[in-house]
Amino acid sequence: GAEHTKLDDDFTRLEKSTDVYIDLEVELSDKTRDYLYPNPTVRAKMITDKGISTLGVGVTSKALGGGILPLPEKALSESMEKGGKKMIDLYGNEPCPYGESLAATGEAMNQL
Repeated sequence: GAEHTKLDDDFTRLEKSTDVYIDLEVELSDKTRDYLYPNPTVRAKMITDKGISTLGVGVTSKALGGGILPLPEKALSESMEKGGKKMIDLYGNEPCPYGESLAATGEAMNQL
């Protein structure tokens, strides 16, 4: 019988990068929507609770019995950093401007 065509290494790398890019795009889209259109109930609880925790991706809510309320800014910045580092790792020694810019933007948002 005929042998299957083996995939070229470049094709395999492109396929992996496409998968990472698609997953990253979906995650960033969701986190950006949460950032731009925050849940008004969550924001009201954040205002009524005293102090905002700088640790973790949220603020501890007394109204929820110590549960964590999400901070969309923190979640978005962490997604950017994580996704940028994934892209950089995937490209290895080759430059990855998109991954580098995502990681830098995520770090900058974290510092705000």
